[in-house]
Amino acid sequence: MEVHRIKRQRTLELVIISFLIALVMFMTIYFFMVNKFNESQEEFLEFLSSSLKVSIEENYKFAYYNESDIEEDLYYRLKDLSIDMKNIPLKDIDLKMLNKYKKKYDLSQLAILEKKKDGKVYISKSTVAAEVGADTSSWGYWNDAFIQLFGMGSVSINKGYGKEDYWVGPKSYLYNEFRKTGRKHYYKFAYYLNEEQNYLINGIIDEEKYSYDGAERLNKLLNQYSEKVNSIEMIGIIDKDNWITYKEPKRKLTYDPIMEFGNLKGKDFISFGIEPAILSNLEKVKFHPVKYNEKNYKLAFIPLDKHKVICALVKKGYFEDNEILFIIIGIVLSLFVSLITSIIINKEQVKYNKILNMEKDRLNTIEQFKDALLNVPDYVFRCKQRTDKSFYIVYNDGRLVKEKNYVSQDMEPKSMEEVYSNKFIQKASEPLQKAFNNEKISYEYENNNKFYEVILIPVSKDKGKGEDREVLGFVNDVTKYVDMSRKSSYMAYHDELTGLYNRHSFNNDFNKIKDENGNFGIYYLDLDGFKEVNDNYGHKIGDKVLRQISDRLKSINEKDRLYRIGGDEFIVITKRNNMDEHKDIATKTIAAIKKTVKVDEIEIRVGVSIGIALYPQDGQDKEELINVADKAMYEAKRQGKNTYYIGRVS
Repeated sequence: MEVHRIKRQRTLELVIISFLIALVMFMTIYFFMVNKFNESQEEFLEFLSSSLKVSIEENYKFAYYNESDIEEDLYYRLKDLSIDMKNIPLKDIDLKMLNKYKKKYDLSQLAILEKKKDGKVYISKSTVAAEVGADTSSWGYWNDAFIQLFGMGSVSINKGYGKEDYWVGPKSYLYNEFRKTGRKHYYKFAYYLNEEQNYLINGIIDEEKYSYDGAERLNKLLNQYSEKVNSIEMIGIIDKDNWITYKEPKRKLTYDPIMEFGNLKGKDFISFGIEPAILSNLEKVKFHPVKYNEKNYKLAFIPLDKHKVICALVKKGYFEDNEILFIIIGIVLSLFVSLITSIIINKEQVKYNKILNMEKDRLNTIEQFKDALLNVPDYVFRCKQRTDKSFYIVYNDGRLVKEKNYVSQDMEPKSMEEVYSNKFIQKASEPLQKAFNNEKISYEYENNNKFYEVILIPVSKDKGKGEDREVLGFVNDVTKYVDMSRKSSYMAYHDELTGLYNRHSFNNDFNKIKDENGNFGIYYLDLDGFKEVNDNYGHKIGDKVLRQISDRLKSINEKDRLYRIGGDEFIVITKRNNMDEHKDIATKTIAAIKKTVKVDEIEIRVGVSIGIALYPQDGQDKEELINVADKAMYEAKRQGKNTYYIGRVS
């Protein structure tokens, strides 16, 4: 009896000890695998974010330039519309008239706002029937902007874009349309004060009319990342300022978009409950755990600029997603192993086999993750350095590899000279040496009008094993992004229709010309009779007329800088400082433009009125000189058109 009791006691002790050992081993391996997987995933995302940010940034700039251009263009449309309506009182405006002007100025919708005696602003007339009679008091800073336009003729709030008698807010959506369809379709809402009749003209333009190319290209790029990178579920670009406004406890009603681009929707981002403080002082990739469709995810925040953040919804590892299940399995498995161990000691091998299988699963997971990483670059290589400082390639792969230069893992390594051209070696030698000195390096390489981004990452090795140091290289073909950047840069400073410099270029050039020249003149040109050309023959004929007029201006003012700043408005900066020269150039310009323009067998005549301001006698800064030239141009029109006026109007 005593022997059996001792045997049972020893068996119980063995069961308990085996159970504890098995449980500790299982949990140690589990948490080790989870940590390694998380480290690998975050290292991959941090590496991916550098190339992702560059490509998204270029496309975002392109979309942003489109938005800035339409804000400026809407100013001139509404300014012309205000001239058309300066003698039309509010009571005489009806839906037929609004639809007529909506079509004429190519607007998506058109509305009229009035300020009533109670001090509130209402939508008095609109092509959207459901909006008529709406009180804007609850519209937050939008209502503040309307009040300022009515009171001061300008807007001082730090939202949207404004100038004299004009303000355009951030892109937003029609609330009644959203309530009806459940879909947030964004527009640009611009407002111009008709001073003669004291009402606001509200021109509305569909986002798809002005930003289709830029937005479509950016959305397509974001969708490609979402589809091709297995870890990314959804991705989008956040407007930080709009999110902070949305999270204010006592915020007023606002329709500003939170998510501007990508397939991560605003309602999904709102459901994550992200505090604005998480996005403040964002300088590098930041991760935040969230739940989506009852599953665990991470939100990766990548700073784009001080107002915008790239936000990616990243899948968590399988181990994290099923943590409780794995713990339960661990306990049951440990108990099972301990019972088997207590009966037949040689069954201990089962435990090691299971651990081996787990290790194999871990390696498979890492290998799959490696495959996902290799699918992103166009070319990947592993390079080592001998003790004599020479480099050799132990592996390369990717679509850019030529068959004769291919080095697989089971092949003999090749020297750099066997694999790459002298041009590439000369460019890569210094960055490679820095990488072997434990620096992460990236640089650009150009060959045959192709541009490549090369990223070099040092790989840590155990110095005690005497292994050669190793660098992992990733190469991406970025030619299309370089070409896109060059095109965007050109479009930012040139008028698309005429090829002349644009208003943005004028703003940049002015101070440089002012610093380099003691005297110069600014000519403000406004075509006479051009509005009738558009009305009678249409905008296509009008565009052809503008091109011919621009060519004539180039031939007269070869030494001067020419800018198209509006529909039929031009600015010339001339470095001539002799009054007779100014008069001569103005006279030649008027004579050239007065000549008949022949377009598609149609003979058209237009004229030009010119206002001239001289630096420094007429003003010291850009705004003052433009104001003097603008008033001088109107004085020329008052004197009968097709003439010029120099200096301040008395």
